Amino acid sequence: MQAAGQQTTKFARGKRIDDWSCLRQDALRDSGRQAGIRNALSTVLSSVLPSVKDVFRAKEEAREETKDRKDEAEETSKETRLRRDTRQERDEAEETSKETREETQDRKEMRQKRRAKRQEDTRQERDEAEETSKETREETQDRKEMRQKRRAKRQEKRHKTGKR
Repeated sequence: MQAAGQQTTKFARGKRIDDWSCLRQDALRDSGRQAGIRNALSTVLSSVLPSVKDVFRAKEEAREETKDRKDEAEETSKETRLRRDTRQERDEAEETSKETREETQDRKEMRQKRRAKRQEDTRQERDEAEETSKETREETQDRKEMRQKRRAKRQEKRHKTGKR
């Protein structure tokens, strides 16, 4: 039989511990090992960690720089698109303005041609009317002269015959 303060316990390592004091010593040994591991890890990490931090910091900076470049490229693209759209609108407005000027010029030329034609027609009509009027005056003058000649002949005849 076992003493009251003793108990047999089997650990995963397969060791049997028959006394709590062994268990305590084992735990102390394990904690010492863990402390050593912790110290070693701490030393390794303290030497490696700055470079790891630098790597992560560099990656983060590269990510931010990439994002900045992307944002800048996007902004430039927007500005370019806006300038192109503005230029396109300006070109369209100039084209429309040019077409409007040409149409206005065409209408003006057509009005001038119609006015010149009307003036020419009016001039021709006036010339024709003048010519007709002149011919009419000449004919009227000729008739008048013919009447006067006939009258003069009659008067002369009357005068010769003595009739009045």
